Amino acid sequence: MASINGITLKKLKDYTDHEGFTIHQADVYFNNKRLGVWSEDTMSGEGIYDFDQSILIDLAVDYIKCLSELDKKKSVLLSPGFQYMCLDALLSDLVQLMENEQDYKRAVKRGFKSLVVIVAESRITAYVSKYANPVEETPEIHDHFLRKATYRENGACVLPQDVSVNCYNSLECFNIKTEKYENCF
Repeated sequence: MASINGITLKKLKDYTDHEGFTIHQADVYFNNKRLGVWSEDTMSGEGIYDFDQSILIDLAVDYIKCLSELDKKKSVLLSPGFQYMCLDALLSDLVQLMENEQDYKRAVKRGFKSLVVIVAESRITAYVSKYANPVEETPEIHDHFLRKATYRENGACVLPQDVSVNCYNSLECFNIKTEKYENCF
């Protein structure tokens, strides 16, 4: 089951907000203990929690700091208000990780060995591979998908620092702990 720093989501539900965007609601667990319900705000505000989220703030800040260290070009401002945004970002990333895990399991059932997910701004491109590490074993295929993901309709391209490439080749890659974060991405 997908988790980040011991935080998991169960009973994930999707809703549509007033502008037609998908928002999520789920039960939040920490170390297999239910904390309560989290819901994304329908007006794009801070997340809505029916539990004391201060329990998870330090874990969320560690997660965002780790992401910032992996990407030296982005700076992290750790003001008190930003700390609560870290938790919203972590839970949103966890929803995406859960979706990637489902795609990976489907791919494995079909005989593939890995799932590569390329995120370029808000565009997500995923492809399956018969190789365990397709980024290294088949660079020409990977480059094709990378170019496809970073191309915009107006002909401009996304800057390389705004692109992330994640290769999932085992279920362990969906159980992220900050200290071993680099091992799966």
